[in-house]
Amino acid sequence: MRWGLIGALASTWLLLAFLVSRQFRGPSIDLAPDTIWLYVRTQAEVVLHYLRLAFVPSPLVFFYDWPLMPAPVWLAWQAAVLGGVLLWFRGSSVELFSRNFLNVRLLGEFFPRFVNGAKNTLILSVLGGVLGMVLGLILALFSMSKRAVVRAPARLYINFFRGTPLIWQLSFAGLGVVTALKLNFFSGMDGPYRVAVAVLGLNLAAYSAEVYRAGIQSLERGQMEAARSLGLSYLQAMRFVVVPQAIRRVIPPLTNEFVILIKDTSLVVVLGLAFNQKELLGAGREIYSSTFNATAWLGSAAGYLIITLPMIRLVTYLERKLRSGLTSVIG
Repeated sequence: MRWGLIGALASTWLLLAFLVSRQFRGPSIDLAPDTIWLYVRTQAEVVLHYLRLAFVPSPLVFFYDWPLMPAPVWLAWQAAVLGGVLLWFRGSSVELFSRNFLNVRLLGEFFPRFVNGAKNTLILSVLGGVLGMVLGLILALFSMSKRAVVRAPARLYINFFRGTPLIWQLSFAGLGVVTALKLNFFSGMDGPYRVAVAVLGLNLAAYSAEVYRAGIQSLERGQMEAARSLGLSYLQAMRFVVVPQAIRRVIPPLTNEFVILIKDTSLVVVLGLAFNQKELLGAGREIYSSTFNATAWLGSAAGYLIITLPMIRLVTYLERKLRSGLTSVIG
């Protein structure tokens, strides 16, 4: 029943967007509220009539393995939610809402900018993710060292980046460190973009280091002892025996950290990226500033969902695939 409500909400908004885009072509059309109410109600009744099947799947069944619900229960939720939405709009302006939040023509007009924003979001995520996961493994090994001179700096780094907000790290690095130290590599037109990649990677390294550490410590102590008894040094045992098994265990939580990193790319807006370097949120913000239409924010949200939902599905798949014989480490 819970998934039926989610499906009803999703299909209600899709239905409303379709009806509004079909009915209201421009600001010159002025329909009476009763006419709008009658049109939407009639169209809803037609749609609900054709949904009377034995089973109705959820609209998001392609991303999640949700069970099918009996049609009467699903249609009851559908009718209740749809009725609530229509009742809410009866005393307000559907046309005004549609122009400000469901302007499909605006999304089509600025579609190339959303695509460019999605491309920059992926570039920032992939580059920052590679840097963070490689550096995180090194930090994890250092943080488990028995020598304090090696362990202390690693723990200090991890605690600092986990204890301060990412938006502060971006601001401090982009507006303070680069200017004070005169780092030429992070200057110029591409400077803020490089700063964003570096800070995202350094931040992810702190979190991935804890995931790696948990994965390594979850292995039985006998693994290291057996490797040492075969004549392997400590570094060889870690390289050929311990680390490969630990990485296999931490693939799902590392993928989850990558999904979080994708959403964290929205914070690079504080660096003032160039026009063609804007990520999804930056692109939506620029479009809203020029049009004052909130549909731009929905376009950005849709872009993030298109990127992250398959990744979330991948995390679920990897956890199920690696669960047999392994104990997952959720960091």
